[in-house]
Amino acid sequence: MRAKEFLHEVDANVAKVQSNIVDKVNTIFDIDELNQIYSYVRKIDLGTGFEPIFSKDEDLKQIQGVLSRSIIDAKATFEEKLEFAKEMATTGIIDINQLLTPGVKQNLQSVVKTNFPNIFKQIASDILNISGSFLSGTKKTNRGKGEFFLAIASPFISMAKGAGDLDINTGKNSMAIEVKADLGRLKGRKGYGTTDTAYREIKSNSKLFLKNNIKEPEGQVNKQHPDFIVTLGAKSNFWSQFGPYCIQHGVDPGLVSSFIKSQLEIVVRSLYINLDRESMDSMLTSVDETTGVVDFKALSPAVKVAAFTYYQQSDGFDGLLLINGDSLNFMYIPDATTFQQSARYA
Repeated sequence: MRAKEFLHEVDANVAKVQSNIVDKVNTIFDIDELNQIYSYVRKIDLGTGFEPIFSKDEDLKQIQGVLSRSIIDAKATFEEKLEFAKEMATTGIIDINQLLTPGVKQNLQSVVKTNFPNIFKQIASDILNISGSFLSGTKKTNRGKGEFFLAIASPFISMAKGAGDLDINTGKNSMAIEVKADLGRLKGRKGYGTTDTAYREIKSNSKLFLKNNIKEPEGQVNKQHPDFIVTLGAKSNFWSQFGPYCIQHGVDPGLVSSFIKSQLEIVVRSLYINLDRESMDSMLTSVDETTGVVDFKALSPAVKVAAFTYYQQSDGFDGLLLINGDSLNFMYIPDATTFQQSARYA
């Protein structure tokens, strides 16, 4: 009796196994599809854009895997998926002219032009959010959201081999494009220093200035002056209160404003080591000649122009893409004027 029951149990399990096997067999074509998608994705600039930069790197293979798996899993016909992969690798799905529109806030998805919007919509979240630290030659480099997406999505955009983060072929010329987080620090790889030593120097200089220029009233020795905080920003009371304090105690306004300018130059040059004279002088005009107070509203435009120009010249890129990693909104900045007028940047 038990033998018959056992046979029924086996039969039930066999049916389930058979059903599973059938399901698996029905999806075997995905293996061929995966191989074909890989072959298309690795062609043209996608191959030459990645492989010379990333050498035997597992993270890169994972990126290609994410792309291929996403296309395979999309709800569409085999032919549509294959044509979509061909489109990415041959004509691309990025409108480069729209991407490089100067000073206009856009979203990365808004520059996508594809004959298969339904497939893109399904895979967008996967490929738009690729980021991390990846091998570039012999060194690891951080790549933010948007960089890999742009390189994957067009044969005319690839990871940069020289200046910048991306190489973009516009059809007329090749452009080196730097990619930066929209709330990041506008600082490049070359010609930059640090401000800590400058802050200490300014504190020392200011104490000496007070000692040499403020006469103590008769009968008073070593008068205690206020503690002035020195950083580079509007919250630092040195730039707003030191000048008026000195003038209030009889120091000539011209001497005070000249001193403040010299200290502002110290801290700016500690960061921008090779800054040109014209850019430096444009910042110094923010110091009020009668009070020695730094007008940060006047300083900001000068700093933005000088910082962008310095960054662009030192790192040798043609344009800058500022990308918000959360919203994937971006703005293309080709020059200092556009940066000063259009970009909101700390």
